[in-house]
Amino acid sequence: MAFLDTSDRFSGKAKDFAKYRPTYPDEIIKFLRDRYGFSSKSICAEIGAGTGKFTKLLLKNKCRVFAVEPNAEMRAIAENSYKKLKSYTSVDATSVNTTLKEKSVDFVFCAQSLHWFSNAETAAEMRRILKPRGKVVIVWNKKDYKKSAFMTGIHKVFIEDSIDFLSVKIENIEDEKILADLFPQKFEKFSIPTKQILNREELLGRMLSTSYAPPKDHPKYDRFMAETNRLFMMHEKDGKVEFLYETVAYVLRV
Repeated sequence: MAFLDTSDRFSGKAKDFAKYRPTYPDEIIKFLRDRYGFSSKSICAEIGAGTGKFTKLLLKNKCRVFAVEPNAEMRAIAENSYKKLKSYTSVDATSVNTTLKEKSVDFVFCAQSLHWFSNAETAAEMRRILKPRGKVVIVWNKKDYKKSAFMTGIHKVFIEDSIDFLSVKIENIEDEKILADLFPQKFEKFSIPTKQILNREELLGRMLSTSYAPPKDHPKYDRFMAETNRLFMMHEKDGKVEFLYETVAYVLRV
């Protein structure tokens, strides 16, 4: 599978992404500590680090992080947050050429990003930069469309009123299929239910932060916003709705 540059998918959306996307639970780190020897001494490469949502969790645990992100808007937000930390290094590079040294990291992380660059070149680059016995950790906050009527409605909005929702791998292809195309190795899965409690403004921002949300000048924009607002009005309690996820992590020895 040839490399396809998707780094511009979130251009113009970085601020919404940073403000309205969910964080990641501490339980992921506990799982990695208990099962795979993750520690404050671990050297980590995060590929597709974006605005630093998952980077924050790694830095909180005192480990060394090389945050690889090709999108300048997203990278700048993360740099502004973490540039004063000696354990953080921002890297302007891609998944197929991280510019990191061979056999230099203990863990490679991809949080909410692998589906954009799931190709043989990326897998080869991960193997190149990992130390012997190193691990690849793939993390996704998966929208749980079946857990509530509100989330089922959100799914309908994405299908009918977004731009190219049905072409996005993470939404339409099983995780196991995405991983199997890259790694023949078996993996261990960790999952935990998570959620965001959102008011109207936060919900609209969360929806617009997706790569497939129509921009303001798109013919679908008004309906996309109106349908989202209608769902909020139908399901809000005390001015809030619950946006539900299953946070999943896959650990691979490659």
